[in-house]
This record gives sequence, structure tokens and C-alpha cells, in this order.
Amino acid sequence: MITVNGKYTNADIMTDDVEDYAIAQIQQLCDLECNKNNKIVCMPDIHPGKVATIGFTMLLEYNKPIMPALVGNDIGCGVTTV
Repeated sequence: MITVNGKYTNADIMTDDVEDYAIAQIQQLCDLECNKNNKIVCMPDIHPGKVATIGFTMLLEYNKPIMPALVGNDIGCGVTTV
């Protein structure tokens, strides 16, 4: 497991096999003030995406804004949400 320490939050990546660009995307999200104190966890299938990595999950604090570009980023990558 890798932990990415950002300016406003941290992210746990559930594998040690991660591309550098995917780590850079996670670092950028951890450095955004709008993600302050949000819990970020990246699944073992992590790889670079358009805005965030594939395998990206984030638990938001109550009544916090969301980034629409992050919603559905993982659709079509073999993950089903019910």
C-alpha cells in the first residue's frame, strides 16, 4: 500500500504497482482545498484517467461540494456499483 500525502488530505492506494502519472493525478487531488479532510482510497486496479485515476474513491464530509468531473470517472472499466 502507498500513501500519498497532500496539502489538504491524504490518499491510500491499495497496491504497490502504480504508474507515476496516476500518482501525480492523486497528488493533485490531495492538494485541492475543496478536498480538505475527504477520505481518498484508490483501488488496486488504479491507472491514469482523464481527470482522476480509474479506481478512485472519495468519501465526502457532509454538505461539501463535489467535483462533477470525478463522478462516473470509472464507468466502463469493469466496476459495477449497486
